[in-house]
Amino acid sequence: MKKLFLYMFLGLLWCNVGVADDLKGKKLYCVSETDAYMLSPDEHFAQYSFEFTYFSKVKVIEIHRFRTKKFKENKLSYTADTEKIRVELPDHRLTIHRKTLKTTSSYASTNCELVDGSVNLKSKMRKSYDTIKKLKTSENKI
Repeated sequence: MKKLFLYMFLGLLWCNVGVADDLKGKKLYCVSETDAYMLSPDEHFAQYSFEFTYFSKVKVIEIHRFRTKKFKENKLSYTADTEKIRVELPDHRLTIHRKTLKTTSSYASTNCELVDGSVNLKSKMRKSYDTIKKLKTSENKI
C-alpha cells in the first residue's frame, strides 16, 4: 500500500498536474496580425480558440485561411510549465507564451486575449469560419 501511494505521488509529480490544472476554465481567442492578402477585416491568416477543460485537456478550434477545409473542434492534450503552454495539434506543435499571450508554430504566430468564461468560443469561431468561406466562394460562377 505504501508503494502504491509512492507511485501515485511520483506519477502526479512527473505529470506536472499542479501547473496544468491552474488553466482549468480559462479561454483564449487568438488571431494573426493583419496582412496585405486579407479580403476583409474579419479574415485573418490564422485564428485559434482554446478552452482549457481539466487536467491537461484543451478544446481547440483552428482556422487557417488556406489550410482549413472544414470546421472542427479538437480535444487535445497540452503540457504546461511556468513560462509556456505546448499544445500538440494533429499536424504541428503550438506554443503559447504565458507572459505575452503570443503563440508560435510552424504555420503562423498569433496574438491571444483572455476572454470571459461566458463567451461561446465555438460560435465565435463558427462565425469567422462562415465569413471566410463566404468570401472565398463569393466570386465563384458555379
